[in-house]
Amino acid sequence: MPFQFKSEARRPVPNDEEQGGCERLAIEKELREGFGKLVKERTFFNLAASMKGTAKSALNAFVQIIKKIGKGTGKGAALHRQDARHAMKQCYDAVP
Repeated sequence: MPFQFKSEARRPVPNDEEQGGCERLAIEKELREGFGKLVKERTFFNLAASMKGTAKSALNAFVQIIKKIGKGTGKGAALHRQDARHAMKQCYDAVP
């Protein structure tokens, strides 16, 4: 019998097999997400390790400029966006 009924409420209560199945699905989902994060981090780590000095410094410069832009509404935002475009042109060799 797949369900056990409570006499008072008369609604189905999942038995131990169904609870175990739900638990297994939740654990599998958590493992998939964790494995995806691991692959992403290893990819970035190996990419950074194999990157040349000029490409690495160009990407770092681009990241710093993007941080300076912030929300993009300040009076220096247009200049920072222009700098970011120029820095991105120097980063093309670094991006696979």
